[in-house]
Amino acid sequence: MADARSPWSQVGIVDDMNSILAVDALHYVAAKEALTSIKKLEPKIKRALRRFDRLQNMLATDEEVESIGIQMEGAEWEIGVAYAPYLRLIASVHVLAAASLEAHVNIIAQGFMKEAEWNKFERKPLEKKWKTIPEKLKLRRFNVTQKPFTDFKRLIDRRNELMHYKPHTDLWAPGKVPAFLGSLGLTYPEAKRSVSVTAKMIRELARRMKVSSPSWLVRGEVSCFELEGQRWQ
Repeated sequence: MADARSPWSQVGIVDDMNSILAVDALHYVAAKEALTSIKKLEPKIKRALRRFDRLQNMLATDEEVESIGIQMEGAEWEIGVAYAPYLRLIASVHVLAAASLEAHVNIIAQGFMKEAEWNKFERKPLEKKWKTIPEKLKLRRFNVTQKPFTDFKRLIDRRNELMHYKPHTDLWAPGKVPAFLGSLGLTYPEAKRSVSVTAKMIRELARRMKVSSPSWLVRGEVSCFELEGQRWQ
């Protein structure tokens, strides 16, 4: 028990409370920061695409075909170089967003499950975990055919496609990016959707639990250490 003379007892905090690492918050903020950085890379991509287009137009009118062809090879390489950090960040957003949702649901589950039940729970797929929590707490369940759950399942698919990657192919088109980037979710709108649904799922679960959303989601300020039981106050 807390010492009555403890300064913490004056503000309702007992000395034997547990601290937790807010991994869900860390992953969510990292995903948001990556999303912001993605937009900053778009001008470089546009410059690389414009350079290739200029050379391609010159190829139709200039007699120095060989010289321009060599420059076009270099310009096409630069398109791939410009896209590399862009795609890397988009992939990171999907992975981090899913990781945030997994950490969040695990923190909630471990707060009320006994060891044997927790051991079974932690081996469940992410989608099943989010279905299980409302069932166990006798809360209103998610409608799996409506948003935000459909977008949540979309995020899981994106994460799985990237983590368990199976090679995709597309016909080569000079100066163009492969069409399969869209099917892999490697676009800015899809990354934005993943960050958005992460916040929506966390808020929806909090609403069902009749608690406030986590403070880091409401205020946007993140402390990686939290006192157990205080994140919803």
